[in-house]
Amino acid sequence: MNEKHNHIESAQEVIAALGLPKAQQNERSALALLALLNLTPERPWSRSEDPLMGITPIMEWIRHHYNREYAPNTRESFRRQTIHQFCNAGIILCNPDQPNRAVNSPKTVYRIESSVLTILRSFGTQTWNDQLTSYLSTRETLMVRYTKERNQYRIPVEIAPGRTIALSPGEHNELILAIIRDFAPRFAPGSIVVYVGDPREKWSYFDSSLLAKLGVTVDPHGKMPDVVLYFVSKIGYSCLNRSQVMARLMASVMQSLQCCFPALPLGLFMLLHSRIGLSWAAILARLPGKPRYGWRMLPPI
Repeated sequence: MNEKHNHIESAQEVIAALGLPKAQQNERSALALLALLNLTPERPWSRSEDPLMGITPIMEWIRHHYNREYAPNTRESFRRQTIHQFCNAGIILCNPDQPNRAVNSPKTVYRIESSVLTILRSFGTQTWNDQLTSYLSTRETLMVRYTKERNQYRIPVEIAPGRTIALSPGEHNELILAIIRDFAPRFAPGSIVVYVGDPREKWSYFDSSLLAKLGVTVDPHGKMPDVVLYFVSKIGYSCLNRSQVMARLMASVMQSLQCCFPALPLGLFMLLHSRIGLSWAAILARLPGKPRYGWRMLPPI
C-alpha cells in the first residue's frame, strides 16, 4: 500500500517538474500518468511503458491497480482537466496510431511521447535532473514539430471570400465542410456563416457582432448546432445539425434517382447514407409524411 502512495506522490512530483500548473498536480492527473505508463505499484519507474489507452481504459486501469473508483460521469473531467493539458504540454500524443482520427471518436487513444518516456524511466536515479533539464530545453521544438504534424490533417473551410478556418480531422467536420461548401450555396444562396462548431473547439468561428446587430444573444455555456447560417434574403436563420442536413441532401439525391429508377429499393437509400454514418431512423424521422421508396422531398428551407 505504501508503494502505491509513493508512486502517486512521485507522479505528482513528475507532473510539477514537467511544468504543468497546480490544477494538474492532483491525484487524478497523477493516476492518469501512471496508467499511461502502465506503472503498477510493483513496478519501478525504469520499467515504464507506453501503451495506447483511451480514457475509459485509463479509469478502469486506475480502479484495478490503485483501487480508486471514479464515476462514469467524471470521464469528461479526465479528458478536459488532465488529458487535454497533457496533450498541450507535449507529454502525451493523441491518436498517434491514426492522426486523422476525429478527436471525439470513441476510438481515440493516447500514448506517452517517446522523449518523455525516456526521461521518466530515469526518475529517482542520479541522471534524472540532467535528463529533465535536457528535455525541457528542447520541449518547445518538439511541440512545434507535433503541432505541424497535427495541422497537416486539419480540414480547411472557407467561410467567406478570403477567410478560411481549419477544423480538426474527422467525418463530422468533413460534413460541416460539405454544409458550407455544397449545401449552403444550393439551398441557402447568399447566406452568411455565423457560427461553426468543432468537437475540439466549440467556438471555432463565431460572428458575435452580426448576431449582436440582430439583437440575438447566445449563452456561451449552452449547446450549439454544428453550423449557423444567416439568410440575408429571407431575414432568417438556419441552425443545422448533421442529421437535418443529410435528410435534405438525401431527399434531393433520392428524388433525382427516383426519376430514373421508379422502383428504387430501400437498400440503396441505406447504402447511400451509411457512408455518412447516420442511422436509418435519424434520416426518416426528419422526413415529413410516410416515405415511399425511402425518400420524400422536404419543403424549401
